[in-house]
Amino acid sequence: MSDIESSDDNFSTELFVKGHNQYGQCGLNLKEIENPQRLILQMIIREIACGANHTLILTNEGLVYGIGDSSKGQLGQEENARIPKLIIQDINCTKIAAGQYHSIAISDSQQAYFWGDGDKEIRQLGAADDVKCGQLFSVFKYNNELQLYQNGNKQQLNVQKFDEYACSATELFILNEGQVFIYGKSMLCEKVTQIFSGYYISVLLDTGVLYYYNNELKKLKSENIVDCSFTKQEGLFLSEQNQLVIYNIDDDVYMEPLIEFHNMSCGVDHYILIGQIIKGVKSDDDSIMESPFTSKNQIPMNQNNTFSFSIRKELKLMQCSATKETQTELEDQNKFKKENEEMRRQIQSMKKNIELQQAQYITLQEQMKKLYYYF
Repeated sequence: MSDIESSDDNFSTELFVKGHNQYGQCGLNLKEIENPQRLILQMIIREIACGANHTLILTNEGLVYGIGDSSKGQLGQEENARIPKLIIQDINCTKIAAGQYHSIAISDSQQAYFWGDGDKEIRQLGAADDVKCGQLFSVFKYNNELQLYQNGNKQQLNVQKFDEYACSATELFILNEGQVFIYGKSMLCEKVTQIFSGYYISVLLDTGVLYYYNNELKKLKSENIVDCSFTKQEGLFLSEQNQLVIYNIDDDVYMEPLIEFHNMSCGVDHYILIGQIIKGVKSDDDSIMESPFTSKNQIPMNQNNTFSFSIRKELKLMQCSATKETQTELEDQNKFKKENEEMRRQIQSMKKNIELQQAQYITLQEQMKKLYYYF
């Protein structure tokens, strides 16, 4: 299998990339991408994870690719890569995460794998069903317990109960019964319904108001938010309608690009959005091609003081060629998009059911232990 081959030959993934690209982490031959650029990658992408100067790609087949900086082995090799390089192919991976210099994957058998931080070799770290990364640390979840991995050491965290957890660049945050705590410090805020990871964490209150935390809580303009994340310079918000809003921190300006997407990942200085899965788009070769900044390729931006939002993770690249589509092709795309959204809803429902079953199983174990000691 070549670096960017996939058995999903008849499908491609639409991506939008922006930010620093010195090491090719966005897949273009440009050092800086000032406006989101549309790219098409010939594979079905499940998830993308952006580190500081590298990007991980998880495909529908469970393969993991990497692109960008590998000076610390974060691509599983010594050399940097401007074309996605295959890292894991013999393990069916279901989740990926990236820190400043390290990379993580979790398999369908709930085993965690780690590489980078000065070592290109892939190491197995034990059982995990979820992971989130700061710049220099990672937090694994397994059986409703949290473990910190940092500087080659893994330790159990003293968190007895939590609903959700999130990582900023430097700290771990715990959400429990509406209260958010900075781990090892104090309570940050109350009446929180959701918490989101990013370079800065963000919290959604029960009133629907969104805040982000950078030494202090700062209120954002938001409504109908379902996901959120931050780079060092920008915030990205995703609405229930899959509409994106970008917030520029320095200028305090909200922009609403005409982009519809369902997933995204934020690194330190770059981000990647996952758009539609497209049927029938193929490339002439396996290379990643530059997408020039022209009026035809740039995405229209509507600046205003409202917002919407977008977010999460996924990538792999090739130049998008602007071709006229027939009515039949458009109908096929819309049909496939609806099927994809329905599948996403079913997966989310299944995840909630699994989490509920795990919680019930743990409760049953505790009750059985009490009965055992009683008799």
